[in-house]
Amino acid sequence: PTPLGEFKIISKPLFVNYTRSYGPNNPNNYSFPNTKFNLMFSPHYYIHTAYWHNDFGLQKSHGCVNTFKDDAEWSYAWADIGTPVHITE
Repeated sequence: PTPLGEFKIISKPLFVNYTRSYGPNNPNNYSFPNTKFNLMFSPHYYIHTAYWHNDFGLQKSHGCVNTFKDDAEWSYAWADIGTPVHITE
């Protein structure tokens, strides 16, 4: 689940490769290379675009906050390291 609470942007990598393996042939395995516009607000948790789905507003991630590409790009350009982030349900 996504951690709730008060955070700050701690890094801004332009590209991140999101990959996780739970074992051979596990249906929960995923690999989303070259995911753009990443704002890390807690270790291993980011706000980022999600080119692999269009179901925003529904839980689709392993804890990250997925956004439309245009929103992720705007947020990435606007937010600096240290920008406050408030995560609620």
